[in-house]
Amino acid sequence: MPPLRFDTGIEAQVTQYGLDPSVLVKAQAGDASAQEEVGHAYLLARDYDNAQRWLERSVKAGFPLAHYDLAHLYLAQSTEKSATLRAIALLLSAHKAGIAEASLMLGHLYRTGQRISPNPKQAFAFYRSAANRGLPEGAYRLGKCYLTGFGTQKNLPQAQFWLDKACALAVPNACMALKATREEDRAAPRTAP
Repeated sequence: MPPLRFDTGIEAQVTQYGLDPSVLVKAQAGDASAQEEVGHAYLLARDYDNAQRWLERSVKAGFPLAHYDLAHLYLAQSTEKSATLRAIALLLSAHKAGIAEASLMLGHLYRTGQRISPNPKQAFAFYRSAANRGLPEGAYRLGKCYLTGFGTQKNLPQAQFWLDKACALAVPNACMALKATREEDRAAPRTAP
């Protein structure tokens, strides 16, 4: 990719994608964080060719968030097995680096069986990781796993704990699920001590 120049073309890109010109300069100079930011902006704008170029540069430099973004791009662009395998490898790398969104996406892939064999225990493990890293949607998904016994044993107190966290963070449907667990808890027969 030829270096970007500050001519009318780049000014149009800056305006079109909301990119700060100083970020572009840093990205061109090899700053992996700036390369990810530029790639992410192109990804959001659905300019996949430019997104891929910038994200691949950032991945080569070892920036973990770029691994997640590039995996997202591969999954959005192609249903081919090779793209899926590359995406999963990138997501695993981002997960190991602590990117909660990568953990969540891996959980979704293993839960739904989209493009890979479903694996409830793996889905549960990735959702737990996303929840423990503070991701609200991870807390919701983990609560649902405990509620239904998906990938783990049913555990109503744990389901309520995680759904309560998700509800407090305004995750859609979390409060309704929490209310249902409390109603289920009240309806459960009690045994005498």
